[in-house]
Amino acid sequence: MISVALDTSCMTGGVAILDGTSLVAEYMLSVKRTHSERLMSSLAMVMQDARLEPSDIGLISCAVGPGSFTGIRIGVASAKAMAMALRVKVAPVTGLEALCYGLPEGDLAYAMIDAKHGFSYAAKYLCTGKAPKLLGEPSVMSAEEVGTAIAEGGIKYHVRGDGAVANIEALRTLAGGLLIVPSGEDATIRPSKVGMCGITKMEAGCLVDAARLSPYYIKRSEAEVKCGGKC
Repeated sequence: MISVALDTSCMTGGVAILDGTSLVAEYMLSVKRTHSERLMSSLAMVMQDARLEPSDIGLISCAVGPGSFTGIRIGVASAKAMAMALRVKVAPVTGLEALCYGLPEGDLAYAMIDAKHGFSYAAKYLCTGKAPKLLGEPSVMSAEEVGTAIAEGGIKYHVRGDGAVANIEALRTLAGGLLIVPSGEDATIRPSKVGMCGITKMEAGCLVDAARLSPYYIKRSEAEVKCGGKC
């Protein structure tokens, strides 16, 4: 089965095409253009290069957040429109779980997506070698909170995502040798891993109809905060 994966939750966005669990094509771009300008053109490019038609698509996996509020809305709206037009279901995937896809079975990890000012959208996972298992609800955490949690646990943790890379010194100071330091590549959500998580959700019966797909923000947008709940 051919599936398409979309990620517009952070500045580096992209698309991937999978045939079952095999990667067919992946396109990623980190430039100062909006996702609305580049998402569908990127998808058209990889579809053309893979010699596929829209009718070949059997599943859409979408990174629903957390991250950029505008970016998430663009990705979710695009996935909904495609799913409705093609009459296929959608696998909602968080960027946090995609960051930890494929880490060694039995290891622990914190995924961290930069929320600015020293904070991250963060979640703790048990790694499985494939899609990770969530250990507690994602939340907004400071680098100090993540580092302290790792230090108090006394167990080594992988840290993944641009939030980990942006705050690596604070994490190192608190977690020391318990920190499995990420590379620059580990800062980026891979659309292909969004797609692999989507396949896992399909196998678990966790797909949704297009009408039920919604963004996952964790915290309220700045506009919502300013309006005091009146909008």
